[in-house]
Amino acid sequence: MAQRRRDLALLRFTGGSSGQLHRLLVGEAALLGAIGTAAGVPLGLPVMAFQTWLLTSLGIAPEGVVSQWRGRILGVSVGVGIGVAPAGVLVAARRAARVRPLEALRDTGESAKVMTLSRWIAGAVFAAGAVAQQDRG
Repeated sequence: MAQRRRDLALLRFTGGSSGQLHRLLVGEAALLGAIGTAAGVPLGLPVMAFQTWLLTSLGIAPEGVVSQWRGRILGVSVGVGIGVAPAGVLVAARRAARVRPLEALRDTGESAKVMTLSRWIAGAVFAAGAVAQQDRG
């Protein structure tokens, strides 16, 4: 959203409502989720075969284990692929819709602030976790 701030501000400046902005962004996310799902499901089949081979060759799975394709996997894949993308963009779309158009065009005020306090805190927590996981040997 931060990269598209100017475009979204122009849409708002020319009369676009918050609802229209939400629909645009959620629609784009759903389309990209559908494209990703359509590409990911066929690519997942050879990955599944490779994973089975790898697990049996490392001795993690017993010999003779066969990966099976089940029809419900397709439904779950489509649901997750098309459901997660719009859900993820909803929070960013709300934030983008709250920015006043002139602020976003000037890159001042609240619109210029990309790193919020919660993002700094989350980043610090994950950085501390990464440091704690380092091998001290």
